[in-house]
Amino acid sequence: MEENFNDFLVGFRVKFIDFFSSQCSSSDCTLHVDRTKRAAGEILDNLFAKKIEFSKSTNELILQMKRDEVFIGILLSKVFLYTIENYIIYLQNAQHQDFGYLEKLTQVLSRFLHLFEIYTKENFSNNSSIVNFDENNYIYSKNNILDTFRELKIESKSVDFMNLHYGYPIRSKGKVLEIDGENVEFQLESELQEIAMKLEGKAYILKGEHFNRYIKADIVYSNFANNTIVLNNFVYLLNLPAAQRRHPRIYPKILIHAKLMGKENESVTGNLYDLSKDGLGMISEENQGFYNGAKINIKFEVENDSEKYSIVTTGEVVDIAQYMKSYRYCLKIYPDEENQKKIEKYIRDREEEIRQELKDELNYYLL
Repeated sequence: MEENFNDFLVGFRVKFIDFFSSQCSSSDCTLHVDRTKRAAGEILDNLFAKKIEFSKSTNELILQMKRDEVFIGILLSKVFLYTIENYIIYLQNAQHQDFGYLEKLTQVLSRFLHLFEIYTKENFSNNSSIVNFDENNYIYSKNNILDTFRELKIESKSVDFMNLHYGYPIRSKGKVLEIDGENVEFQLESELQEIAMKLEGKAYILKGEHFNRYIKADIVYSNFANNTIVLNNFVYLLNLPAAQRRHPRIYPKILIHAKLMGKENESVTGNLYDLSKDGLGMISEENQGFYNGAKINIKFEVENDSEKYSIVTTGEVVDIAQYMKSYRYCLKIYPDEENQKKIEKYIRDREEEIRQELKDELNYYLL
């Protein structure tokens, strides 16, 4: 079976690596393309191994992805399903009538997942499993969220909330006050947290000491006078990319035009979607052949306090996602010192604007 599968891999290896890398980038733009592609190749090389061996680079990637433990399980499930689908096509084209090969491949992939779980337990310091599968290889959750809230109430301990407003993260702690059925009332430390929840329409709890998953909840009632909020419908999230970013990605207040320029005279114009110290997003209706990993130049103009100034920087395409007739470019940027200062000033000023908007909105509800 291994010989047959190795023949299949000759033509499938590049597709597997590209699919793995694209799934990583679409979920977390901070994952470097070269590293995800290297990891994909090492996964293929270890499928038939008795014991998994990964390079330092792949181990570092696993640690980076480990910030969302469920994501790795989902990722491997997706890429292995993709592998099985392509293997079926290969067998059909090769006119192999014995689909026992397919059953054996499924056993190989299940065995790899088991070895991968052992590998992560043995090689990472907190000794926790990165991938949790039940007997049917479905990812599952062990903890009952409401039970944990009851324990937190008894122990008078807090959870960490986070919400975004125009890309700016608002974080604060909250303590459980009361639990009524599936409704949980929290006392929040920050007034801005509650208004940010109200405006976003959801509440998000960060994973940490008490929860090993991110949690999303619906808002039942907000009391801005005493800074309490009632939430329900708590569900675990597969991923919360905003919580994993090194720097906030701020949304512009006004429309900002941007231009990407490649080495072969390719160019794409669009509008700035978000901006951080080391990356940006751009929306465009154009796609002139840019690809993940392409080195580019980026130019755009920002405005602060009626002062306009241009920013020009080199960068790299991390991901290109298509939405209907538009494309969203996710870009890593490498500004020089002068342009870095311009970007940081724009972000600081924009953050202050956002905080003031939240304060103004809060005052409206307190009237």
